[in-house]
Amino acid sequence: MPTAHLLLAIHCHQPVGNFPEVFERAYRECYEPFLKTVIDHPGVLMTLHYSGPLLEWLEEHQPEYLDNLKALVERGQVEMMGGGFYEPLLPTIPEEDALGQIEMMRNYVQHHFNCTPKGIWLAERVWDPDLPRLLQRAGAHYTVLDETHFLYGGLKPSQIMGSYITERLGSTVSVFPILKKLRYMIPFKPVEEVIATLRQFAEANPGEGFTYGDDGEKFGLWPGTHNWVHKQGWLQSFFSALEKNADWLKLDHFSTFLEKHKARGRIYLPPASYEEMMEWALPVESSRRFKEIQETVRRWDKSELYLPFLRGGQWENFLVKYPESNQIHKKMLHVSQKISQAAATHGASPDLQAARRHLWKGQCNCAYWHGLFGGLYLNYLRHALYENLLAAEQILDRLERGDGPWVDSERIDFNRDGQEEVLLRNPTLNLYLDPARGGSVWELDYKPARFNLSNVLDRREEAYHAEVKNSARGQQQDLWQRPTTIHERAHAKEDGIESLLVYDWYPRRSFLDHIFPVETSLQDFSRSAYREWGDFVNQPYDVTGLTRSPAGETLRLELRRQGTLCTPEQAVPLEISKSLEMSGSETRVRALYRLASSRPRPPRIRFGCEFNFTLLAGNDPQRYFRIPGVPPEESQMESFGEVCNVRELFLVDEWGKFALGLFFSQPCTLWRFPLETVSQAEYGFQRTYQGSVLLPWWLLNLDEENHWNLEIRIEVKNIEEWRHDRRFSRPF
Repeated sequence: MPTAHLLLAIHCHQPVGNFPEVFERAYRECYEPFLKTVIDHPGVLMTLHYSGPLLEWLEEHQPEYLDNLKALVERGQVEMMGGGFYEPLLPTIPEEDALGQIEMMRNYVQHHFNCTPKGIWLAERVWDPDLPRLLQRAGAHYTVLDETHFLYGGLKPSQIMGSYITERLGSTVSVFPILKKLRYMIPFKPVEEVIATLRQFAEANPGEGFTYGDDGEKFGLWPGTHNWVHKQGWLQSFFSALEKNADWLKLDHFSTFLEKHKARGRIYLPPASYEEMMEWALPVESSRRFKEIQETVRRWDKSELYLPFLRGGQWENFLVKYPESNQIHKKMLHVSQKISQAAATHGASPDLQAARRHLWKGQCNCAYWHGLFGGLYLNYLRHALYENLLAAEQILDRLERGDGPWVDSERIDFNRDGQEEVLLRNPTLNLYLDPARGGSVWELDYKPARFNLSNVLDRREEAYHAEVKNSARGQQQDLWQRPTTIHERAHAKEDGIESLLVYDWYPRRSFLDHIFPVETSLQDFSRSAYREWGDFVNQPYDVTGLTRSPAGETLRLELRRQGTLCTPEQAVPLEISKSLEMSGSETRVRALYRLASSRPRPPRIRFGCEFNFTLLAGNDPQRYFRIPGVPPEESQMESFGEVCNVRELFLVDEWGKFALGLFFSQPCTLWRFPLETVSQAEYGFQRTYQGSVLLPWWLLNLDEENHWNLEIRIEVKNIEEWRHDRRFSRPF
């Protein structure tokens, strides 16, 4: 019988910011039984990779797991693989951060497992042709990538085996191709089918090596897998079969295989990830066309020869597809740059090291993109990134400015979109403004709580939304039958979720200026099914001034747009001016509005100033509105309603121990509704509360004086401070 070498790489990861109960369930249903089964089968050699967030949780909550893992390393059964500690996408972060994260993982593995990792697990197998240079600098000998990368590099399917060498400007690294067929079979097909497939590989290519690499969560945490893999004994049977067939199926570590086998050749790989990721990165219409051409080609004779030449986008497209991802990414780059600048002054101080660690946590990849899992759509994962980036900023603020009051501004192309944004900052608040898009605020941070109150996600179309509309409620899978892969699962959905498929035509930000007809209803506005009479919401405002008060304690940003009020009968020139003020000693932002028309007798209109805020949870009793006339039982953050004659309201977060107050110089009618998205996840389609939309509006009749003025104040303070404020403490 011809022999073959099987190389197993298992990657286990939980993201920064995931819920403690998810870690607990993953350990109980997946990581613990998996490792126990490995211990029971000493003949099964494999390479394991654990991300930093998971290692830190295991060290704190299940230290005996690390002891068992160390014992497996010492007896030569397990090889540990390195990587970026907090699971960043290495090509998307600054090189010094990438090297620092790899070094942090190497030091952790050396300390806890008494070995030095020779390989690197690339998060989501996102590859860039420049990576060999980085990986060689980091001391890496090899990495594993999907067969997709190699097919894009020009290899034939029959050449997907063993290892190859790739290089960049003379820097080299070995790369192993992961067989997609094995990735889809293990652990979903019966053991005898998997062994038969491996036997076919061996007979066709005697002496060659074949790589399986995938998520450890497939062995117990993915839907239906715990019963199949552990309770029904799939994993025990698989490992027993590997040991039984050890005469022809040789299990190796990657580093050992490299020592004994020459590379099959040199290869240059284009930017890529696994096939599914590259499809997810495409815009909606492109994704649909991509699927259509794939299905067309699959009907051809010898389609397998042509399909490798069809490829989707690349990972960076997520930063275009989801501007919210780009906003986090560019904030991360901004913080990284500030840390590098501070290092020139403060060196390797403990404070700066702490800031750098928070930065690295803010580089965890999961909330930067969206595919089969929630990812970017999960507000608590986005919050964890902002929380850590703000923690790093707090440390930098103290290092550079001390504890006294200060206020500063910066005009910079923050989002790297060719337009200049304006950042206003003081010890308590960050206010990031985008003059080119409605003069809007896309980030309002309350630094003491490390909380971005503007961390919401637009309602947008996804390619899979057609399935939401067309599919009936899915049936629960029988827990005792063989599970399908996540890619094959039927999508379950809650009743009526298709009614939430509403799409926003402008980015959901704050200080968005609306002009709309008097007959517009809250229902119409909430579903983006109304007429906008103005051209202000997503159009550019001019920056007409950025000044500091004579005493230097207050900054004032002035914006203006000369726009048009378009009714069915006429077009009327309308100017909106707004200025925003921030001082160094206060926890508030003051906005002054002026609307003016030079045309006699402009029509009666409604003017609304939209705000989008989040406290993360829509129905948590510890997070709620305080609005005059609204009883507590109707004050959840996900509540929907209209209130008249409002001069002030509060968003209260008892969990985070802070509250935001909104104050208006003129009484308004207040609309509020939840911003909810529909996204796919491992268990089917789900609704997710992203934030709350607040629209205070006023009925204007400009023909009286041809202008109208308004003052709006936002104040954010801890709850104890608010309790001493009469505006907060009086009964509503």
